[in-house]
Amino acid sequence: EEEEEVDEKTEAADRDPVQTEAVEVTVDDKSTEKWGQLQRVVLTKRQFDRDFKSATGTYEYLKEHSPQTLVTMLEGVAESFTVCSPFLESTLLIAWLFDAGKCEDIV
Repeated sequence: EEEEEVDEKTEAADRDPVQTEAVEVTVDDKSTEKWGQLQRVVLTKRQFDRDFKSATGTYEYLKEHSPQTLVTMLEGVAESFTVCSPFLESTLLIAWLFDAGKCEDIV
């Protein structure tokens, strides 16, 4: 049973485009923990890629149809950092696409 689990993990690693050379697939607790961490990283990266694609589409639309909205979003992110107020991650991504230098200064 343990051998089948290792084979499944190895096959999944082979299909995954993320580099997995540093992860040794064995049946001890340490490598199971490493495998779990790798899975979380891969899932987080995939979610970020989807979010970034969506934010890019929104940014392109706003840039063409409502450029003032982009300025307002950037100001909102700056204000949120100033007063430690929450904001949506997508708002930060769009603001970053609009003016990365200014966002870097804000963050």
